[in-house]
This record gives sequence, C-alpha cells and structure tokens, in this order.
Amino acid sequence: MFCEYRNAHTEEYLIEYVKGELEKFRTDKAGLKWNFDAYVQAYVQSDADESKLTDIANQIQELEEMREVNFRLVAKNMITDEEYVTRNAKLQEQLQELMNEQNKHLQQEQNLKTTKLKFDTFLKYLEEVDVENLTNTVLRQLVSSISVRTRKRPFKNEFDKEILIEWRFLDKTEGEVFWDSEEVRHEIWERDHWYRGMSPEQIEEEKERERLMWELGQEEAEDKAVQEAYEEMRRASLAATEKA
Repeated sequence: MFCEYRNAHTEEYLIEYVKGELEKFRTDKAGLKWNFDAYVQAYVQSDADESKLTDIANQIQELEEMREVNFRLVAKNMITDEEYVTRNAKLQEQLQELMNEQNKHLQQEQNLKTTKLKFDTFLKYLEEVDVENLTNTVLRQLVSSISVRTRKRPFKNEFDKEILIEWRFLDKTEGEVFWDSEEVRHEIWERDHWYRGMSPEQIEEEKERERLMWELGQEEAEDKAVQEAYEEMRRASLAATEKA
C-alpha cells in the first residue's frame, strides 16, 4: 500500500495519518449513513413501498375476478366465444403488465435488503478493525488510493501539501458513490447551504467548479478559477466603460 522507496519518516507519518483518518471514517455514523443513502439512490433505485405493492396486489385480484366472471359468462352462453377471447386477451394483457410491475418492485425490495445486509457487514468489519495494527490486507479492503499532492493557496504564491484518501464503500469508492448519486449530492449541497443566495445560473457554475476541482485537481482548478475570475472582472470593467 505504501511505496517502499519512501524514507522511513514519510512512511511512518502516512501510516499515522491513515490511522487517524480511519478512526474518523468509521466513527462518523452520519457520514456512513449518508454514503449508504447515496449508494441506494445511485445503484439500487428502489421506489417500492408497502402501499404501492398492496395497490398492485389489489388490482391483480380484481382482474383475476373479472377473468373468472368472463369465463362464467361464456360457459353460460351469455357472451360469444369471440367476445370471450377478446375480453380475456385484454384482461391477460393488463394482468401481465401489473405482474411485471409487481415483480420489478419485489426485486427492488430484495436488492435493497441485500444492500442493507452488505452495509451492516461493512459496518461490523469497520468496528472490528484494529487501527493500531493495520495490515496491507486491511488497507486494501478499506482504501482505494492514497495520494499526496501540492496545493497552491488561492491568490497566493504559497503551497500546502495534502494527503488524499479515497475510501472504499461496499463495492464502490466514496467518490464514485458521491458523483453517481446526483439527487443525494444536490440535497447535501442544499442542506449545507452551499448555494444560499445564488441564482440558478450561479448554482450551475458552482456545480461545474466542484466537478472541475474533483477531476482536474485542486491546483489546476484554482488556476482556471482565478483566470475566469479575472476575465469576468475584465468584462465587467469593459461594460462599465462602454456605459460611461
């Protein structure tokens, strides 16, 4: 997990840093629950609930009863064979659609139960990890990547070094869950008031900036952000000059 060519001091520091971050990660119950909700929204996408399943079951029962009535009518010669076939075909088509929908929801419900079981197993594994005696096997189970990069401070010729840990979560990484669960991501942004007072256009610009920061890296994104801010000020200045 750690490069063997790093000096002992650097490797020791990284190990201690990972230990501290792992302790934060596994004790952050709210964060883990958010990861689970985001995972479900992105990959399980279950919209089934008891009331919907009950409603579908009731509709299926009604159609089954109508099909039985249709059979009795033809048996008593109250409708022709052609009418029976036509009615029965229509009822069967409606039944099939409802049963397909029912099966879809039942499968989603099962997928959700399976995902909850995986999450509970993951939480148990986290609780049982001996943070003070981490092995490469444990790290591979919990960490997708560790990187150290230099970050330039905005508008200053100063630099900081930061360590980035990409945690695994179930069969994904935290980053994958975050970006794949757009609905939950937007809820988090709004919950934390990241967009308070912004216009819809400004919100979209901020979202794009966040994605840019993630994909290009902090330093490149900030350089581009500074350049864009400069261009915006220049355009504003030119517009003011033209009005004058």
